Amino acid sequence: MQIPKPKTPRNKKYKDWIKTQPCLKCGRTPCDPHHYTQIGGGCGWGMKVSDYWCIPLCRFCHDGAQDDKWFLSMTPYEKGKEPNDRWVLVRIIKYHDEYLVREVS
Repeated sequence: MQIPKPKTPRNKKYKDWIKTQPCLKCGRTPCDPHHYTQIGGGCGWGMKVSDYWCIPLCRFCHDGAQDDKWFLSMTPYEKGKEPNDRWVLVRIIKYHDEYLVREVS
């Protein structure tokens, strides 16, 4: 008996909303949704993390963010904040809250 491949949560409306947010690194718009794998549970071959682990990045920052160490070494958009996985996780949670409030109202 084969074990079924786990389904990754997808939400096109959430990714479309992420595109409207300013870049997490530099504040520019428009943005691409970047699937942040460092704290999103990682992924196996042929899989992406959930859409709920997306962060908004402009095209320039998104190209550099394919290397997460490069991404974390840059100065974050919120001046004075130290970039690390915890900082990114807090921003992801804030995006979830903002999106849910928007969807409910």
